[in-house]
Amino acid sequence: MGASPQSAAICPIPWLVRSSSSWARIRLRRLPTAAVSTYAYVNPVVAVSLGALFLGERLTLATLLGGAVVVVSVAALLIRRTERP
Repeated sequence: MGASPQSAAICPIPWLVRSSSSWARIRLRRLPTAAVSTYAYVNPVVAVSLGALFLGERLTLATLLGGAVVVVSVAALLIRRTERP
């Protein structure tokens, strides 16, 4: 008996949670909190991109436009923060 697709999808969740929290702690030590908080907005864009790249998920025009809005918004926030004296 092989593993069901559902169990195969659930198996990496503990690893993902642990590695994500570890990376967050490392980033918080080295970067300003305001910069680290923007990762929460970019993470879904990365997840959708990886799903399309590795799992063959279909990207719709709405998904692409939404991802572009998120990336541009985060970039604008980060650029604006660095320009302040």
